[in-house]
Amino acid sequence: EYANGVVGKVFAPAGVSPTVLNLHRGILNILQLNLKKTQNIYELQEAGVQGVCRTHYVISEDPKANHIIVTKSKDLSHCQERIMKDIGLAYTEKCAECTERVKSLIETASYNYIMKPAAAGVLIAEATVEEVYQFSPFNEIHGAAQMEAKQSLAFVEIEKTPVVPIKADYLARGSLQYEFAT
Repeated sequence: EYANGVVGKVFAPAGVSPTVLNLHRGILNILQLNLKKTQNIYELQEAGVQGVCRTHYVISEDPKANHIIVTKSKDLSHCQERIMKDIGLAYTEKCAECTERVKSLIETASYNYIMKPAAAGVLIAEATVEEVYQFSPFNEIHGAAQMEAKQSLAFVEIEKTPVVPIKADYLARGSLQYEFAT
């Protein structure tokens, strides 16, 4: 379900695995835009794949290029319901004291959108996302590991023939937030 830029319930056939559904959620997360018509700079708690996190929006217009630029940044270290799964860390333990001692470690996601006016409203012409996670797996004074993920979507064209969904019973499979199989 998608209304006014917000992704609601996610539907999929019963045979789609949670892992594949999470890949779809990651793509849909890019299209999650809580745009306010009355403000150009604002902050809110926004639901996404990582949970409900503090999100900052900046909206600016470029009349010469006839497009709108939206920048959205999420502070992933300030989430109400953080959803994450560590993989490949079987022989390491989280060092809570290390994280407290090294406050400069970051977990952030930044989204940049170029939107163009269209007959039916606004069209997302381009969307790029960059997520950066720094963590200190060991008790090191100036050491941290970093993971970076990037996604990019670009509008190419509108097809005249609509995509026909597969014939199956689509069941409600939760929200935009990641769900992990056992």
